[in-house]
Amino acid sequence: MKTTWFVVGVFLLACAGPVKDLKSESPRTLPVANQPGSNFDASNFAPGAGRELVVANCTACHSDKLVTQNRSDRQGWRELIRWMQKKQGLWPLAPQTEDVIVGYLATHYGRPQVADDTRRPALPDQLMPPTSSSLPTPVLKEKNP
Repeated sequence: MKTTWFVVGVFLLACAGPVKDLKSESPRTLPVANQPGSNFDASNFAPGAGRELVVANCTACHSDKLVTQNRSDRQGWRELIRWMQKKQGLWPLAPQTEDVIVGYLATHYGRPQVADDTRRPALPDQLMPPTSSSLPTPVLKEKNP
């Protein structure tokens, strides 16, 4: 019996592994961005005119992945900039700087010409799940008093 407990104890110690120092693994604290400058990796941005302004103004607060996963037209990118200025503390941009940034984003991360190009085709009607209107209506029996 003692041998069994000894083996269990050795197994548990082996599974536990070394104790890590939590201070050495604490996340890096980034300064609050209040001006252009890159705090994050910007290697995923497409090359093109305006890239440097996008890197300086967008990656001061967030990763390039947050930008590149989105798609919008010029109007949508401009509205997103306004929202970030109003709600997230993005600094004011000179009109010319904003135009270059919006142009770059709309060119490289714009909406597809046809929205259906980005979606799979709809299922044929015979493969669609039934809707409440296509199901038979249950007949309720009245109770006789």
